Amino acid sequence: MEAAYKTCPNHREYVVPLIMTFAFPGAEFWCPYCNCQTGWPFGNTVEAMADEELANRRRVYKRMAEPYLIIIKLSFISRTRSFVSEWRGHGFRDAL
Repeated sequence: MEAAYKTCPNHREYVVPLIMTFAFPGAEFWCPYCNCQTGWPFGNTVEAMADEELANRRRVYKRMAEPYLIIIKLSFISRTRSFVSEWRGHGFRDAL
């Protein structure tokens, strides 16, 4: 039995495999074509049988999107650190 890829439900005429990433809070899957972000297990995805064209498309999108996803992750980490630093000054150090 072939593996299946999760694909974006927003554009059925052009099948785009979703990229699994933790760059977006609450969304594990991201569509590089339309910027759709969805989570698991209740996310809105469509499964498509893996074939060579879909596998190549996924590789290309992952390679092209890597710098963007790194920037998003660093931005999220930066915001989280500033939030933690802000609250540490208010006596919540033990809670964090």
